[in-house]
Amino acid sequence: METGSSQLKPATHTVPLVCNSAAHHETAPPPTPVQHVQDVGTATTTSDTVRCPDLQNIAELNALLECYKLERQHHVNSRCLYGQIAVTDWIRARNVNWLCEVADLLQLKPDVLFFAVMIMDKFMSLTEDALSKSSFLLLSNTALVIAAKSKDDRDIKEALTKTEFLADKGFSVECLEAFVPYVCLLIGFDKQMFSSTPTTLFFLQLYSRAARNGEIADSVSNWLAELSLLDYGMLRFFPSLIAAGCVYLARRMTGAEPLWPDDVRECSFYTALDLGHCARALNQLVRGQLRTELTAIKKKYSSGNPWQVAAMFPPLSDL
Repeated sequence: METGSSQLKPATHTVPLVCNSAAHHETAPPPTPVQHVQDVGTATTTSDTVRCPDLQNIAELNALLECYKLERQHHVNSRCLYGQIAVTDWIRARNVNWLCEVADLLQLKPDVLFFAVMIMDKFMSLTEDALSKSSFLLLSNTALVIAAKSKDDRDIKEALTKTEFLADKGFSVECLEAFVPYVCLLIGFDKQMFSSTPTTLFFLQLYSRAARNGEIADSVSNWLAELSLLDYGMLRFFPSLIAAGCVYLARRMTGAEPLWPDDVRECSFYTALDLGHCARALNQLVRGQLRTELTAIKKKYSSGNPWQVAAMFPPLSDL
């Protein structure tokens, strides 16, 4: 298979990992800060009993602060495509659109998609090779395989190779299996990395819980979060800021009041003024959906969504 201008080879550098000091003991390791924060409250965003981490509780506050620290530690370089010739921002968007379509087709857990895109971008930020389009497609699908196995405990290699899009491109189960260890080596992957790395979806669920969003506002914010994956330019924002922008824009679109509740401001550490640039970038993505050929997310949140939010809510004109 073509691999671009240089031969892909094992790397000698990896990203820093969060060490699990209890890994060698027989007892289960303590929860990571991400798991600790997820355990606070419940997953039902409309329940009156739902709460954010108690910032007066030292343990909960420290866990939340550690999540923001880990976010910055694992954040992908916003110039991860620098030096690439064949892999442009458009090619990246097209591949992410494909991942969205497959994740929906295979009914993978929502966080699988976010981790797959994170793995793909992390690899691109670390590789010294110029990838061809076919190599980048292989990388994209390998990232989804790793994320699905780690977050959903599913082996999707065979299902992937049978999809109409990949069936005529020469990808086989063996091809994906061979590339998985190389990708894991380069990004320094292990399961601890996954359990300790907060994504946009993690922060989105946290902020939606704090805002006590209704089902429609939740659906809109999830739609916006997935749209953010398509745009290479959104890497300039931290995942927590993207999540905050999604919640803020969703509340504006649905007419929720107040726009930025105190509970969200306190647990996000963002004021409404901090969200301006990100919210406008998200609004532009909504505007772009009116004419784009990358329609996987639009279809998912139109006909495939009970609220049809992608069809109901146009971009704001006053943002």
